[in-house]
Amino acid sequence: MKADNRYRGFLSSIQTLRSIFFTLPIIFKIIVLACVSVGTITLSIYLWQKNIDLMVEIPAPYGSFTEGVVGNPRFINPILAVSDVDKDLTTLIYSGLMRKKSDGSLIEDLAQSHTISEDFKTYHFILKPDLTWHDGTPITTKDIAYTINSTKNPDLKSPFQSLWNNVTVEIKNDREITFSLNKPFPGFLEMLSLGILPAHIWSNIDINNFAFSEYNLDPIGSGPYKIDKIKKDSAGVPTLFELKSFKNFALGKPHINQINLHLYPNETLLIADYEQGQIDSMNSVNPSYVEKIKSADKRIITTPLPRVFGLFFNQNQNPIFTQAEVREALDLLIDKNYIVENVLNGYGTVVNGPLSPQTFGYEAIKSTDIEADQRSQTSLDILTKNGWTPNKDGILMKKINGSDTLLKLTITTTDSEELKTIASFVKTQWEKIGIQVDIIVLDQNTLNQEAIRPRKYDVLLFGMVIGNEADLYSFWHSSQRSDPGLNISFYTSVQTDNLLAKLEDTNNKEQRRDLVRQIQNTIASDHPAVFMYSPYFIYAAPKDVQNIEIKYLTRSSDRLLQIYDWYIDTEYIWKIFK
Repeated sequence: MKADNRYRGFLSSIQTLRSIFFTLPIIFKIIVLACVSVGTITLSIYLWQKNIDLMVEIPAPYGSFTEGVVGNPRFINPILAVSDVDKDLTTLIYSGLMRKKSDGSLIEDLAQSHTISEDFKTYHFILKPDLTWHDGTPITTKDIAYTINSTKNPDLKSPFQSLWNNVTVEIKNDREITFSLNKPFPGFLEMLSLGILPAHIWSNIDINNFAFSEYNLDPIGSGPYKIDKIKKDSAGVPTLFELKSFKNFALGKPHINQINLHLYPNETLLIADYEQGQIDSMNSVNPSYVEKIKSADKRIITTPLPRVFGLFFNQNQNPIFTQAEVREALDLLIDKNYIVENVLNGYGTVVNGPLSPQTFGYEAIKSTDIEADQRSQTSLDILTKNGWTPNKDGILMKKINGSDTLLKLTITTTDSEELKTIASFVKTQWEKIGIQVDIIVLDQNTLNQEAIRPRKYDVLLFGMVIGNEADLYSFWHSSQRSDPGLNISFYTSVQTDNLLAKLEDTNNKEQRRDLVRQIQNTIASDHPAVFMYSPYFIYAAPKDVQNIEIKYLTRSSDRLLQIYDWYIDTEYIWKIFK
């Protein structure tokens, strides 16, 4: 009853105010309405500002983009991946204990924490809680141990086997694991960015059947994205991978909901679709195409790569490379500045040794001061002084170990337009003085399986991935001449072996820097290869995607390392919900 009386009193007060208002002169009515309006607007602005103060702008969890890549996947598997498309998909789908960032630094991924012993030979890791694979199965240290031990298995012939051979893995419990090294290795933490395989799937597959498993093309991982759909052509070859963000990714659910990777058999079809807007981005753009992209107002990101491209001589395959004067003359004949300026359109740096400018300990080695028109004669003089003379067909010849040996060779490379152009240029330069040159072009998987691993080539036109902490031992120690070692020149040098052994046993940064400089200068003076250039990575990035930071890459797939931080748009939420 009291409430009813209060309500009737309130209505009576309102009616009284209305009556008073209508009895006022018109001028006073206008003043009252103006005051009420100003007050209402002021209050609204105040409340709006207070609301803004309580809110924060964050990346919006939606959107998608499509990137085009050249190649067909074969091993979407972190311990077998060789081709660029395999590595792209592996980076998106798998996680390691550690993860590299775009600036080359390392952060914990699956790992919650880690400790390193004072002698740098024991690494202890604790996994984050409640980690799962894309299929919902919990991740444990058994998965870590299984992956590393499989990589070490010689029957699998993983390209990473040599890195892990001297590492022992010990499981403490489901979340704790320890790695023991026989000697310190400065790059060990980066090794732990290797993607981890789900043991509950792969342990049921015989190691001899690894390469044939369907999970190499339809993998289960724990990375930022998981496979949603795979589209194939009439021959059953994958043409499109649709990937969805994984909500239980160790570093948080990615902001962009879907990433599509459109696969192309060649660069021509890739560029055609890019120009027509069928895809939003493409990577490892041919330098000759960059200016056209720029003129079309596309988004271009470039950064140097810690890679060294060169012509690597296989001394075990072709005896002409055992002759020091041959290696020196072949090196001298190549105008490296011409390649950088005319083939790479300036998107690269000339190198004359086994390290790139981005590598720790790099020291620029001066190019030979010989004009382009003098290279042929100077190189020919070096050869003729050492017994090489032309035969009736004009091909240089010399007796080696009692046999007449022609100065002829074959360049083997991959089906990249850039490398095919360089191979043709090199062939022209070498043939000028009487060297017989053939060229073999293979797709990337075939090159690795049928040429590099069995060392079946005379000269390999190839790019070595050096990295920031140069793993010179794997590339240049005489013990690494056969697969799975990476000494693709069959290079042997007692002096270099001794220096590499010292480098392996040294943790002092300045001592390591000095040893790296000695090693690169010794190798360069032996001419086991024609070191030519360190390239730039050129990325035609998706125009609407924000927060793409690419400062340091080892390989092209590294552009995707922080894709979980990319976003397309933003939204505002109250701070308490952040």
